[in-house]
Amino acid sequence: MFLLISVALTLWFSCAHGQVKSCDFPVIKHGRLYYAFKGYFPASVGQQFSYRCKRYFVTPSQSSWDYMTCTLKGWSPEVPCLRQCTFNYLENGYYTNSQEKYLQGKTVRVRCHDGYSLHNNQNTMTCTEKGWYPPPICVRVGLPCGLPPSIQNGVVRHKKDSYQYGEKVTYTCNEGFRIYGFASIRCLGGKWSRTPKCISTDCFNLPSFDDAVFIGQKKKSYRSGEQVAFKCRPYYQLNGSNTIQCVKSKWIGRPVCKDVSCVNPPRVENAVTRNDRPRYLNGERVRYECIGTYDILGDVDVTCLNGTWTKPPQCKDPQGRCGPPPPVDNGDTTSFPLPQYPPGSAVEYRCQAYYVLQGERHIVCRNGEWSEPPKCLDPCVISEEMMKQHNIQLKWRDDKKIYTRTDDTIEFMCKRGYSPRTPNHTFRTTCQKGKLVYPHCE
Repeated sequence: MFLLISVALTLWFSCAHGQVKSCDFPVIKHGRLYYAFKGYFPASVGQQFSYRCKRYFVTPSQSSWDYMTCTLKGWSPEVPCLRQCTFNYLENGYYTNSQEKYLQGKTVRVRCHDGYSLHNNQNTMTCTEKGWYPPPICVRVGLPCGLPPSIQNGVVRHKKDSYQYGEKVTYTCNEGFRIYGFASIRCLGGKWSRTPKCISTDCFNLPSFDDAVFIGQKKKSYRSGEQVAFKCRPYYQLNGSNTIQCVKSKWIGRPVCKDVSCVNPPRVENAVTRNDRPRYLNGERVRYECIGTYDILGDVDVTCLNGTWTKPPQCKDPQGRCGPPPPVDNGDTTSFPLPQYPPGSAVEYRCQAYYVLQGERHIVCRNGEWSEPPKCLDPCVISEEMMKQHNIQLKWRDDKKIYTRTDDTIEFMCKRGYSPRTPNHTFRTTCQKGKLVYPHCE
C-alpha cells in the first residue's frame, strides 16, 4: 500500500511540474516488438509492449521474450536484448562439458595447457555483444610465424620471411577491390589471425525505378565512381539529377522525377467535356461546351501545367439569371435556396451559434453571378483539460468548458500554488478566428 501511494505521489508531483514524458517508438538492438505499430507511439508512462530477441540474444531475465515498460526515465529495460554466450570448448585448454550459458558482461576465468595462453596472454574471457572476447582459443606463447597467407587480388606490405609473436602485417587490395575484414593480421602463437578478403568495388544489377528508365546499353558491371543516366517516364518531368553513381559496390542516389500529369478536369456548372481520360500529360488541353442556352465566358480550354489545371471557363445564363447561392462553411441562407434567381435578387446569410459573420450579410445576383459571400469565423473552445495543462483557470467564471466568439476577450489567472511563467499581459487574451494563445504558470 505504501509503495502504491509513493508511486501515485511521484506521478502527481511530476505532472504538476511538467516532467512526465512520453516514450517514442523503441529501437531494439538485436530484437523487435510484438504486434506493435508506429501508430501506437508515443506511449504514455506505464504502458507495456512485448518484444522478442534475435538468435543468440535473450532478455535480462534470460528468456526469449519479455515486456518493456515506458517509465519516467524512458524505456525499461534500457538494454532489452543481451548476448548469451555458451562455454563448451576451449582449444588447447581445460573446458567444461556442461555447455554453461553466460549473459553479456559476464567474465569467465579459463585454464590453458602448459605453454599456451589466450590471445594477449589473458586468462579470462568476457561475453560481449559479438561473443566471447578474446575467443576461446589457447595459442602457443612466443612461437614465431612464417610467411603471411596470400589473398586473391591483394598483397602484403613490407613482407619478410619470419615474424615474432605479436607482430602484424597489413594487406592492401588491387585497384577495383576493397578490404573486407581487418586489413591487418597478427602472429599469435605460431598462427596468423584471420586473413581479410579483397572484394570487388564494382556495382552489379542496375536498380529500377517506378518513375524513370535507364538510358543506354546495360553492362554486367560498373566501376566505382562510374555514373549512369536515366530519363523520366511519361507523365513525369525531371526535377533534379538524372544520374546515379557506383560507390564501392553500392549504387548511390536516384533520379528525381516529378509527376506533372493531371486528373479530373475542373467541374464547370452547366458544361460538359469531350473524350475524358483518367490521366493527362503535361501540356494537354481539355475543351468545355456549355449545355442548352448557356453562354461560355473565358477560355474554352483548360491546360495541364505541372500537375495543375489552368482556370476553367464559366457557362452563364444569357438573361443574367443566377443559380443557387454559394455555400458557406458553418453558415447558411435564411431562406430555402431556389434553382434559379432573376437579376437583382438578394439572399441573406447567417452563421451557426458562436460563429461570427465576416463580410456582407446579403449577396446580390448581377449578370449571372453572385457577389462575394461572407465567411463564418470559428469560435474558440476553452476546456478544463487545456487549462490544466497550463496550470491556469478562468478569472471570472467557473465553467469547465466555454465557447467564445472571435474578438472576444478572456481573462485567466494562475491556479493556487502556481506562479506566472509568461508576461502579465498574456493573461488577458483575445480569440482570433478560432485560435487562442494561452498564458502559462508553473
